[in-house]
Amino acid sequence: MIIGNGSIQILHKSVEGLDGNGFPIVSEDELGCPIPCQFRANYYSNMGKSDNAGAFVTASFEILIDLPEEPFEYEQIRLNDKFGRKLGDYSIISATPLAVVGLLRIIV
Repeated sequence: MIIGNGSIQILHKSVEGLDGNGFPIVSEDELGCPIPCQFRANYYSNMGKSDNAGAFVTASFEILIDLPEEPFEYEQIRLNDKFGRKLGDYSIISATPLAVVGLLRIIV
């Protein structure tokens, strides 16, 4: 069991078909149910600047959730803080089961 300071939601992407040029038509992302998690920032910087987009944030997080019964084979998640505010949508770099303590470590 974890002491949660936020939650994650799985981002499910679906494809509606192909357009006239053969490219996939991607529909809106569907969010799964919130899963309680404990996260900490490995790296966080809001010092990024771009000529045309302005300022941006770069971040990397380590997230712990209770070990799910089924394999965790997803590509993207949404990370929320304990108040439900969106911290961002992130691609999963790795998901490692920690069987001894019954947790799953996700690096984004």
